Amino acid sequence: MDKFELLEAEYEQHFKVPFPTRIIGFWDPLHDSVEYIESEGFEKMKAAVDSAIAKNEPIEELPKDVWENVIF
Repeated sequence: MDKFELLEAEYEQHFKVPFPTRIIGFWDPLHDSVEYIESEGFEKMKAAVDSAIAKNEPIEELPKDVWENVIF
């Protein structure tokens, strides 16, 4: 299990729901290199998961209709 999967598992164990998939915020589409994702992207994800757990507030997922209209 890699560090991203471990974070997702920690989130899922705490909230008893699957990790949200319709979210924007951890990755910068202009910086999609492995190095960026493994460093800054991971740190942003870890901070969001840690904050959600500390506040006991799940990460908000975009509604499906909004997600389907997002242009990537």
